[in-house]
Amino acid sequence: MTIKDILPSNSNNGKKLIKQAAAIAATHSFGVVGMTSKYYSPCPFSRANQSKGVYVKFLADGRAQIDLYVIMEFGIRLLAAAESLIDSVKYNVEKNIGADVAKINVHVKYVRA
Repeated sequence: MTIKDILPSNSNNGKKLIKQAAAIAATHSFGVVGMTSKYYSPCPFSRANQSKGVYVKFLADGRAQIDLYVIMEFGIRLLAAAESLIDSVKYNVEKNIGADVAKINVHVKYVRA
């Protein structure tokens, strides 16, 4: 079942739900300091605006593609942290929202000490 099946009249509500679930999962993942904009913004968003670092696009088959723009912690293996982040976000969005996730892209914008 896709999110468009649940909310067929307004996919913006579905996008908001996915953005919030993904932002919460991302900020609780290992190595993530915070979320940031895909445009220039060296400081992380506050907890209230975490979902602004998440961009959701619905594909033709109704599944979601999620782009995460994150600030990572210095001194960790970025590949391992990004893989953990992808797994955590995908699990939480599919379990809590019920949306099918096709792809998650992690964009590491900054590394903070």
